[in-house]
Amino acid sequence: MPLLNIFKLKNAKIAPSSTAQKNEDQRVVGFDPPLPMKLLKLQTVLKLYGGQRHPRLKSYDYFSYSKYQKEFVEWKYVPKGSTTIYISHEPAGRSHPDPEGTQMYHLLLMLERLQKGKISRTDMDSFHTLAYNHNFTTTAKEWSALLAPEKTYIWYDGFCMPSSRLEDGFRSIPEYIKRCDFMIILVPGCIHSDRIDPRTKRKMNLCYRTYRLRACCVLELFSAFLTTKGGEKARPALLVRSGTGIPNWVSPLECQKLAVGTSSFQCCESNHTTILQCRRSVCLTILDRMIKERTESLFMSNDYAEARFSLCIRNYWCRGLIDTVSKKIWNSLSDFKSDLRWVESEDDDWTDREGLPLLAYAATCNCIHIVREVLSEIKKITDVKVRNLIMQISVPKRGIIGMGLTGGCTVLNIAMVPFFFLLSSL
Repeated sequence: MPLLNIFKLKNAKIAPSSTAQKNEDQRVVGFDPPLPMKLLKLQTVLKLYGGQRHPRLKSYDYFSYSKYQKEFVEWKYVPKGSTTIYISHEPAGRSHPDPEGTQMYHLLLMLERLQKGKISRTDMDSFHTLAYNHNFTTTAKEWSALLAPEKTYIWYDGFCMPSSRLEDGFRSIPEYIKRCDFMIILVPGCIHSDRIDPRTKRKMNLCYRTYRLRACCVLELFSAFLTTKGGEKARPALLVRSGTGIPNWVSPLECQKLAVGTSSFQCCESNHTTILQCRRSVCLTILDRMIKERTESLFMSNDYAEARFSLCIRNYWCRGLIDTVSKKIWNSLSDFKSDLRWVESEDDDWTDREGLPLLAYAATCNCIHIVREVLSEIKKITDVKVRNLIMQISVPKRGIIGMGLTGGCTVLNIAMVPFFFLLSSL
C-alpha cells in the first residue's frame, strides 16, 4: 500500500487555546528560561507602527523605560484570557532584525485584516489536507475574537529581547514558543541589508525558502512541533508570505523535511567572531530536552505509538548535530524494549497495544543491529504463515498524523518515511 494512503478524519476547527482555558498550574511548570519572557501588547505596536510602509522599530530598552512600559508585560503577568503570539522570522540584517521595517509592515497589515474580519477563513496547507484528509480552519469571526485589541500580546525579537543577552534569548526560544498560543512564520519578500547572494553578487532576497535554510528558524519550527502542554497535539504555525495575501496554517510535519544540523548557522558563517560559542551543541541540548519532554508527555497521555516513534526517530531529527558519541544506540533488544516501555502484559511479542509492529519502531531508530536482532527473532518462528503475517503487519486504519504515518503503512513504508520527507523538501 502506498505511503500516502489516505485515511478519513473529520475537519477540525483551530482556535489556539487562550490563557483563560489553561490550567493555572501549567503557567509555572516547565523549563525556566535563562531570559524572562516579555511581550508587547498588539494594540501598542499598531499604534506606533500601523500604516507605516517602512516603520523604524524601537529597541527593547525603549519599551522598558518609556511611557509604554506598562504595556510591555512579563509573561507571568499577562492577563488571563489573552492571546499570545510568537513571531518567527529570518533577520533582514546582522545588526537589526528588520532595518527597513518591511517584515513588520506585512505583519501588522495581516493582523489588522484578521482583526477586522477581512479574511473569510484560514485553512491548512493543501498538501497536508490532501495527504491526511485533515484540515484546520479558522473563520473571520474566530479571528476577530482571538485577536481582540486589548487582549493580544506578541513576542518579537526586535523589541522583546535585549541586545546584550542574545545568547540567553536563543536558549529560551523553545520555552517562549511553548508559552505562546501559536506561532506566526513571517516571510514576506524583502532584501537582506548585509548578506550577499553568491550567485548574483547582489544583496540576498529573503523568502520562505531562505527562512527554511537558517538554523535558528528551523529550530523554531521544531520547537513549535515538539513542545507539548499536558498531552496537547502539536499546533500549526500560521504562514504569512504577504500582508495583502491569505495566510495558511502550516502542517506540523513541515519541520520533518528539514534538520537544524544541516542548516546554516550564523555563528559558523562569521567564523565565530560575532557569536563566540558555536550554537550546534546548544541546539542538540535543546532538541534532546524537547524530545524527552514530548515523549514523557505522550506516555502520560497514553499515546504510546507516537511517544515510541518520537523516541526512535531522535537520531533522524538530530542529524547533522550528532556523532558516534552522541548518537542514541541500544546495545540489545531488551534495552530497546525497556526504553519503549514495552510491557508484556499489554504489548504482544511483535505488536504493541496500539497495533504497531515492533519491527516498525526498530526500522526508524537508526540502529542497524536492533533491526537485525528483531529480524533474527522473527526468523526463528517455524510456522511460515505466522512469520509472513508478522512481516505484513501495517499501521492501523486511523494512522498516526503526529508522525506523518497514514493508515495501512507497512514496515517498509515506515522505514522510507525519512527519505520521503527529504524528497518532499526538494
